[in-house]
Amino acid sequence: MTYKSRVLFFLVSIVVSCPAQERNVVFRVIVPKGMSRDATIHIAGNQPSLGNWDPAIIELQRENDSTWTITEKFHYGTELEFKFTRGSWNKQAIYNEGVIPGNFKLAVIQDTTIVIRPLSWSDFYAPADSGITGTVTYHRSLKAEGLRFSRDALVWLPPSYAKDLLRRYPVLYLHDGQNVFDPAQFIVHQLKPFIDRTYRTKTDPANTAVMGSSMGGLISFLFVWWYPDVFSKAGCLSSAFLFGEDRILKDVASCEGPRKSVRVYMDCGGAGMEAQLKPGMDEMKNILLKKGYNEGVDFEYFYDEHAEHNERAWSERVWRPLMFMFGKN
Repeated sequence: MTYKSRVLFFLVSIVVSCPAQERNVVFRVIVPKGMSRDATIHIAGNQPSLGNWDPAIIELQRENDSTWTITEKFHYGTELEFKFTRGSWNKQAIYNEGVIPGNFKLAVIQDTTIVIRPLSWSDFYAPADSGITGTVTYHRSLKAEGLRFSRDALVWLPPSYAKDLLRRYPVLYLHDGQNVFDPAQFIVHQLKPFIDRTYRTKTDPANTAVMGSSMGGLISFLFVWWYPDVFSKAGCLSSAFLFGEDRILKDVASCEGPRKSVRVYMDCGGAGMEAQLKPGMDEMKNILLKKGYNEGVDFEYFYDEHAEHNERAWSERVWRPLMFMFGKN
């Protein structure tokens, strides 16, 4: 798409005198004409009515060929963070070429209309300076029993893969948690066997790791906790350990038996909604310590009081989990 817009984000606000505690927020996305008839646009954000960061739950209504809208109610003072996608984090709206945007933010104090004009979508192009180098192979529209939607798997091969034909490689699975609470869908029983059949991988747990952020961080922890015979390392960035009435914290605290042979990296920031994640991470750390796991050996804990809940912040510290899990390979 070649459409360019200088108006990326603006508000049309109407102050009302009504003392009601709830305010209406209208989200309107205007895109260049030409989107396919079956295209969908979704909002993902930090509230249940915004899908709790699931990129595929909350769908906007299509008004015409270029405009999608949705109206939600929020209590006065609610601090919103949100993004727009076409149903996947691989297909999120972008507003500057080659740049994955941060979260939009809004403090709800009055009835408000938010108008967003994306430049394009992250899956429509990959600029030369985007940072994607080397060989990437795509496995599109993978289906599995229990999945609501098909999934794309992108495999980023190491530079030596095509040269050293006898060498096998460890695998890091990067994923989006999608607000599911069962990591047995799909990756354990279908995707990993497929990857091991298709590529020269080291299939043992010591060479199989998983990593994600937000809900993906929570699910990454569940992978190693429930399947230590498959995954031995997890990178858990900005993990929502308090999700589901603290279920995972309770499960880990009540777990009996010997220590699991796993290594876990945990982190979060202190800005915006990141501050809400720190109590859960602190509690998980204390639970692991009580169970005999050693900080710096079995798990790593990192806190950045200035970091926000977005891709830019995660990319700035992604070297930490990679070094903790794999070292200087």
